[in-house]
Amino acid sequence: MNLLANTLREYTNIDVPDKITHHCFRITLSSGQVVSVSVPPDANAHLTMENLESAVFETALVGNDGHLKYSKELGYDDIQRFYSQAEVLDELIRLIPLTLIEK
Repeated sequence: MNLLANTLREYTNIDVPDKITHHCFRITLSSGQVVSVSVPPDANAHLTMENLESAVFETALVGNDGHLKYSKELGYDDIQRFYSQAEVLDELIRLIPLTLIEK
């Protein structure tokens, strides 16, 4: 996870925690949109220290109230799953100019 955080810091203006010590963290995009990024244990039961590169990641939109929100317009009618750090980075970059408008 810290490799992903360092990559995000290096290539984007995304506010990323200095040290990621959990399997889930939230980042705030420059648009103000908060995104949860996680390495879900149920999808990563296959991981060992020798194959960390095959980690599965999930992203979800977080609303102003701190709860997960869904938006078909942003492609989040559910939590999104990714199979590499590069895919997560691409998704976060895609989301930078977009913001969930809460009703």
